Amino acid sequence: MELLKQVIKTIDKAVVQDLKVYDLENFTPYYDYVVICTVSTSRQGMAVVDYLREDAEKNNYSIRSIEGKGDSTWILVDLGDVIVNIFLGDERDTYNLDEIYSQFKKIELND
Repeated sequence: MELLKQVIKTIDKAVVQDLKVYDLENFTPYYDYVVICTVSTSRQGMAVVDYLREDAEKNNYSIRSIEGKGDSTWILVDLGDVIVNIFLGDERDTYNLDEIYSQFKKIELND
């Protein structure tokens, strides 16, 4: 949960919309939380990735992998226990991950 809190704090530095977090801790051994957010431009998406990289270095956690770079419409950042999905514009509706994860507990961000 500490990693998730740090990731949310870091993402809040960027200009993202509709930030949602789903709790899969008791469902899969691969990761505990899925974060989904939307950005308006690919530059904003890369800013989120840059913030996560900087924060990982400062706070001694690692990024396993980053999928989708540059002008990609979907960037996935694998932080181990936390998976961050960054969608550009309407691309989020295309993949509809919110519907896929809707069966899981949604974490309120003011917690």
